[in-house]
Amino acid sequence: MSEIDKLIAGDSFHWSELASCQGDARFTQKHPPDVQEAKQLSEICKKCDVFFACLDFHEELAAVAVFAHGEWRYENGGAPDRDSVPASTDEC
Repeated sequence: MSEIDKLIAGDSFHWSELASCQGDARFTQKHPPDVQEAKQLSEICKKCDVFFACLDFHEELAAVAVFAHGEWRYENGGAPDRDSVPASTDEC
């Protein structure tokens, strides 16, 4: 069932179901990506419709060892400056 079908039917769903990374194991691998892969993953994040929901979720959860909202989350946390991340690639 597509997201539109779920909305029409009144079914609720979690924002993560709309994430561009859904099903891509590179975002949850056990180690940080190399430089080239990090660039690829960041591009996926920048184009994602739920970028800020992801950012808020991972900040609240204090998640580590995951590539989320455009960066690898190390043990010490960290998050990008919201104003520095373009909402779409049109702004790049």
